[in-house]
Order: sequence, then C-alpha cells, then structure tokens
Amino acid sequence: MKFRLWRILAALSCCLAINGLAQTNPVKSAVPAFSALAGDVSLQNTTASFTDADTEAKAARAANHRRLLDAMQQAILLNPQDMRARFLLGKMLTTEANSAERLRGEKLLQEVSASGDQIYSAAAKNWLEEIRSGNVAAITRLGTPASAGRGQPGSFAGPAFASAQGLTLTGGAAPTNVAVRSEQMMKFQEPPMGIADFDGGPVTAFAVTGGMGWGPLLVACGTNLKSFDWTGIFGYGSDERFKPVPLPVELEHPITAIRGDKTSLWLGTDGEGLIKITTNGPPVIFGEKDGFPMASIRALAMNGNEIFIGFGRGSQGAFGCLDLTTSKFTAMTAPDTNRVSEGEFPCTPQNAVWQIRSGDEGYTWWVGCFRSLYTLNLGSRKWTLQLPAPGQPEYPEVIGLRTVAVDGGCAATILSPGGVGISKISQGGWTHLNLSSNVLENRIRTIAPDRKYLWAGGAGRITILDMTTQKIIGQVSTVLSTPIELIVVYPDDVFFMQEGGNPGSHVLYHMRKPAYP
Repeated sequence: MKFRLWRILAALSCCLAINGLAQTNPVKSAVPAFSALAGDVSLQNTTASFTDADTEAKAARAANHRRLLDAMQQAILLNPQDMRARFLLGKMLTTEANSAERLRGEKLLQEVSASGDQIYSAAAKNWLEEIRSGNVAAITRLGTPASAGRGQPGSFAGPAFASAQGLTLTGGAAPTNVAVRSEQMMKFQEPPMGIADFDGGPVTAFAVTGGMGWGPLLVACGTNLKSFDWTGIFGYGSDERFKPVPLPVELEHPITAIRGDKTSLWLGTDGEGLIKITTNGPPVIFGEKDGFPMASIRALAMNGNEIFIGFGRGSQGAFGCLDLTTSKFTAMTAPDTNRVSEGEFPCTPQNAVWQIRSGDEGYTWWVGCFRSLYTLNLGSRKWTLQLPAPGQPEYPEVIGLRTVAVDGGCAATILSPGGVGISKISQGGWTHLNLSSNVLENRIRTIAPDRKYLWAGGAGRITILDMTTQKIIGQVSTVLSTPIELIVVYPDDVFFMQEGGNPGSHVLYHMRKPAYP
C-alpha cells in the first residue's frame, strides 16, 4: 500500500526523539496535527527533532524543551487570558526536576482550574488530581517529562488502574529482565507527523478493515462512529479528516466491537447485543432472544461464514459464534454465575472476553479474557489455558483496543505488572520481557504484530521488539506523554493513535516504516 502525505512547516517546533538513528545532529521537520472538527492547529502536536540518544542529543532536546517553555510564556505575555497556553505551560512545569518550577506550574493550573474555561478548566483540574495522586513523574530518561495518563475514562494506565495493580509509579523496585537493545537498530528517516485529530471522549472500539465503503479506519467513541481514509491523499491541507458514519439505528449503549466488509457492518454493543447493518435493508439486531448469554459484547472476529463473539459484563463473560448463513448462534462457553476465586480458572473461559485473535491460519484462536488467556482448537473444540502458567504467574492485561497479538510463529500479550509476555508457539512457554527499567515507560497500552516483530505503545513511546531474539530493534518517543492507544503496521507505513492534550481528544499520526535490521 502506497501513501502520499501533504506537508507544511509549523511555526513552532517541539521535541521528539527517535532512538537508534545514525545521525548525530538533530534534523528538524515540522508538520502540525489539524483538528478534524474545528481546524485548530494543536500546538503540542507540532513536531519535532530526531536524533541519536547521545549527550549532544540530550542537550539539543533540552534546548527544544526550553524553547517551548519560552514560547508558552511569550503567549501568556501577549494574552494573559490565554488559558490554553497557561494550561500547557503549567502542565510542563509540573514535570520539571526543580521544585520551585513545579510549584509555579501547580499555581498556573490552579488558576486555569478556577477560570471556568469550558475546555481547560477541567483539564487543569484533572492534571492537578494526577499530581496529588503521585501519578506524575518529575523527570525521566533523556529529559522527557512523562505521566502515566490523565486518568480519563479509557485511560487504562491511569491512577485507578495503577492503584489496582499495587504499583508505586514514582518509586519502588525497578523492573528486571529488561530487553536489551540490538546492535543494529531501525533507522527512521523522518519523525511521525500528525495527520488528523478528533474529539468525542474515550475510543471504545476500532476496526482497520472498514465496512460498507467506510474506513479503512473505523473508531467508535461511545455511540458515535467515525471513519478515516488513509488510502489516498491525507495530511494537513488535504481536507481528509475523520468523518461521522451515519447509523440507521439510534444507540443507547456504547459500541464496543466493530467488524465489516464491503456490504455489511457489524457492531457489538455494551447492552444492545450485536447489530448488523447492510447496504440494502433495515438493521438486524441479535441478542438474548437469539440465544446470546448476555447483551454485552466486548470482541468480534470474522471466520469465514461465521463470526466469533466475546461477551463480557463486569468480570464475567462467555464465548460463542453466529453462523452468518443460518443466523444460528452456538455457545462455546456458559457465563459463570459465581465469580472465579483468586488463582482459580475454569477449563473454558468464563471471564469477560476482550480479545479474539487468529493463529495457524484459523485453526487455533487466541482468546484474551479478564486476567487470563486461552487458546481454542477449532477441530477438537478444546480450550487450553495459556496464562497464568507455571513459572509465569502474572496476569495478562487484555482490557484495551489491541492487547493480544499473534504472528510470525509468536504470540504476545500485555502483562499487568508491565512489559509484555512473549511465547514462541512451537516451543510453548512464556517469557516476561520488560521494555524499560523505568516503571512508567514499561507500562504498555497497545501492541501490533508485524510478522516476528512486535510494536508496543505506551505513554508517549513506541518500542519495536524482535520476538524471536527478544531484543529491542527500534524506539520512537513523542513529545506528548499520553498513552498511545492503537498502532497499525503496513509494509511501508505505520499509523498510530495517541490521546491528545485535551480530555477526550485523540491524534492520528503517520510515519514511514524503515527496513528492519
């Protein structure tokens, strides 16, 4: 797939570092992310410089960071009521190593919080809560401020999640068994560039196959569905943006799973069952009247003339399939009426099913459930518990847009303590591999496979891992410390979506994919 990108220089450059490049001097390039709704150029998404992670690069990055601080202060001098500049400056200052600067940042955020501004008042309040919860690190490696997420709905690495896992984000023991960097790293020739953004709250589902002429990227924010076409001209100035997808049915519950083809669109919902939308005819709704164990759906996967359905309500769930020819539903598990106790797992998944991935050309399916990972052999209909496993007691963290990956003879999943679990399928067994000794950087939000390579997105950073050698072969760090929610890898291109600087906002980036070493 070939892509063309429109470019434009930005007035302000922020810092972005790509580790593992051959260059020793910073190369600057800037393309602003544009708003799909209001045409606003996002200041914090203008880019960047990329360089090797040596002493000179650190100094250049620190200088870029200081220039951004100066620009924010200049904007406030020109307009003291600029709440956007006050919020961004306050947020940046609260991650400084100097305590006086952090206090100054908190004061700015308090002023913005009390201003009543429709957007930035709430954003400032949320960031202050992050500070008080101890979920903001003062400084991280390479001098990049970082946080574990804003704690907004859908921020799986936010403070509530961290607390549930018993983690101390600003201290505690550093992760061990950290993947080593390869002697040969990927050489990115240009930084990622923002090509679109949108608001609407947390992303609750996605699909990259499109449906009924929409897409190929479809994202759902609650009951609203949006589409983005990256198969032609896109980027700033192209007028290609996220577009609303009109639905023939009014939904009361969020869309939680999406699958589609040229003539049909399947939407799983959190309370209204499965909805089939076609180009000809009214929508068809499948639910408990059709044999479904519940009306809450978390995952969908197409398998020829049937669609696999993962159900989930709270921690309980079930798994089944719908025959697309006969519209007959077959249950493969039953919902567990009694909560599974600590350390005990049934022989078939009865926890909420969040991920369904195909392996072995469709003969084996990987099913990610609440705190467990199973495989299903379609021939024998035999279920096998993969995680937790002997010697690998950590729970898989499957709640998210894409947290289980199968490709290149390997399987991978995000683990709740941090890092990822890797399994060479033919050999069996699992290896818990941390991607950083820094607790915050080791929190992974999404993964995407590309043959034997795994792209893992966390708070402001993407790490590329060779699953066979278990070495890091590339890293990309962004100026925003917000979670990367989704990564899509093509032969020549990579797209990724990251939470924006404002609550409920999201930014879509594109970058050319260099050759693997």
